[in-house]
Amino acid sequence: MNIKTALIAVAVSSCMLTSTLGQASEHSSVFTPEQEKRIGEIAADYMRVHPDILIQMSEKLQAEQQERESRELKSAALAQQARILSDKNIPSWGPAEGTVMVVEFFDYQCIWCSRLAPELEKVMKANTNVRYYFMEWPVFGSRWPESLLAAKTGLQVWKEKGAEAYLTYHNNIYGTGLNEGRLTQEIIEK
Repeated sequence: MNIKTALIAVAVSSCMLTSTLGQASEHSSVFTPEQEKRIGEIAADYMRVHPDILIQMSEKLQAEQQERESRELKSAALAQQARILSDKNIPSWGPAEGTVMVVEFFDYQCIWCSRLAPELEKVMKANTNVRYYFMEWPVFGSRWPESLLAAKTGLQVWKEKGAEAYLTYHNNIYGTGLNEGRLTQEIIEK
């Protein structure tokens, strides 16, 4: 057990004990102040003799927090799913009633996005029952203006020519292998 875990466990236990004693005294006067003090001493002695209970309490608290965060993330994802599904301005490819929805957030100047692109292209060819959504997210636009231009051009292709033309544009831009500021206006506008 490391010191950080032990300190967290002690803090959690102290808070829980204080909260419990506070609630007990608020709701009823079953214990006198002397009895409450003695109960606190007994609990503290017990925790010193059995420090493993502090770890168990800390682990339980962490598990509950992770579960709550997971529920919140799931709820947020479902809310975004509805927005994405209903927004016809978001480029997409695949059957409208696909059994699975994949959303890719990307920037054409992002090296990691560029590395993922050929793999996603393979996945798309192998999984034609999936609906793919392409979220143009030019986070490098302030650093490299071509990032914004590539995103705007992609959306223009989507609006004017549809899914197949957009997918061709998307894959062609990534197919250049140019990223991190090397993508040029000339290549984007080809």
